[in-house]
This record gives sequence, C-alpha cells and structure tokens, in this order.
Amino acid sequence: MTWTQSLLFFCAALAACATAPGTHPNDPVLKNYLALGDSYTVAESIDSKNAFPEQLVDSLNRNDKLFNAPEIIARTGWTTHDLLAAAKGISGKDHSYELVTLLIGVNDEYAGDSPENYRKTFAQTLALARRKARADSCIIVLSIPDYGVTPFGRERGGNISERIDLYNAISKEICSKENITWIDITGYSRQHPSEVATDGLHPSATQYSRWVQRILKEPFLLRMMQEESK
Repeated sequence: MTWTQSLLFFCAALAACATAPGTHPNDPVLKNYLALGDSYTVAESIDSKNAFPEQLVDSLNRNDKLFNAPEIIARTGWTTHDLLAAAKGISGKDHSYELVTLLIGVNDEYAGDSPENYRKTFAQTLALARRKARADSCIIVLSIPDYGVTPFGRERGGNISERIDLYNAISKEICSKENITWIDITGYSRQHPSEVATDGLHPSATQYSRWVQRILKEPFLLRMMQEESK
C-alpha cells in the first residue's frame, strides 16, 4: 500500500467513526424504561409486541424516538418474592431509568399468601423500583387486574375479586404514603371482561391498549411528549 493509499484509508476510517450511529454529538440521548412484574408485563398468551410496555414505548416514540426499548424484569408466575430474588442478580443501573413501572401481586393472591405478607414484600418491590428510578416521580405502580371476571376466574370460583381489592388497597396505601403514582387499571378488566387472550385469563392487546392510554395521561409523560414534539 502506497503512502497516498494509506492516507486515504485512514481518512475513510476516521469518517466512519465520526458518523457511527449513536456517536454523533447531535444524536439524542434516549431515555430508559424498566418494567417490573409478572405475566401481565410479559403479555402471556399474546404477541409480546402487544404487551403494555411495548405499546407504551411505541406511543411515547410516536413523533420521534424518545425511549429505548423497555428493559423487562418479569416472568409468568412470579410473585413479589420471585421478583425480589431475580433482582438480587442485577447489579448496577441504580437510578438509571427515566420511567419504571411496577405491576406485581396477582400470583401472591393466587398462591394464597396473606395480605400481611404481601404488605411487606410489596413494600420491598417498591423499594426496588425506587432504587432503579432516577426519581420517585418516574415510578408508576399499576393495580392488579381482576382475573376473577375472566373465564378462567369464573371457573375457579371463590372470592377472587374481593381479595384483589384487598391487595390493591394495600399497594395503594403504601404508594400514597411514599408519594408514588398509583394507577387503577382493575376497572378496565371489570368493564371489559371479554378482552382476554386465547387462554381465557390474560389481557388481550386491546385491554393493554386501554392501560397505555391511561398511563399516557400522567403529567410527567405528557411533558416528555410535548418536549419531544418541539
């Protein structure tokens, strides 16, 4: 390779580095979203792209890209205990998320765990969310949907709806004391009981979209979208 060829090669490599995606000084710094939960967060029985975290990011990025893809710590069947155990293996990234959602507790109820135990472990999962969020104002806690009105729940019988109300009252009380946003989505599951997946238990994409439209009404998210559109 001649001296001239070497110089041209060096210049081309330098130009490629200067324009690499995400390295340009004018590239936006995207926000981070962490979704903590269980099967309601991973969208059991439907395409994961229709889960509420994915739908929420799609809506937030409607005009321009604002958020990275959601990071999800959730799995079908997880209780508060499972979420806390999984989080122990996650190091770093404390106070790194501009948005954190938490929806957990249905499997605690299903397993027959006592409300007193749920009070303790829910408080611990909320502490986890607070540790990961940049600020408490970035956290949204969602109430537990009422699976008692689904085909699966109706076959199981019992006092599911009453227990769901009790668990939700606990999480709402704790969030109120800590000044954390708590959103009631339980009403949507009761108002639209047919909006379930093929398993007759988990929410459909349409049900998830109702949750998303409600979440998007939160003032700090509205401000983000307004800033994005400028």
